[in-house]
Amino acid sequence: MELLASSRQELVNWADGLRVLIGHQIEERESFQELQKMVDIEVQVKLLDLVGITVPETQPPIPPPPSSFDFVVPFNNDGTPIV
Repeated sequence: MELLASSRQELVNWADGLRVLIGHQIEERESFQELQKMVDIEVQVKLLDLVGITVPETQPPIPPPPSSFDFVVPFNNDGTPIV
């Protein structure tokens, strides 16, 4: 597989994301740091004193897709918008 990314960070995100999806470990330091930040935030949220606030155990239902996607701007392969 060949990946094309606009920055090193974008390539790292894609490569480590694909690694995780196929059951491998994260290899890049940046990805591990981002994962650690998310875990830290999750722990902080769980430790909050949520008096009077009910946090749902399941996710809410996904709404149906919009009837029109006219708001989406198509792009060329070089990243410029198609006019």
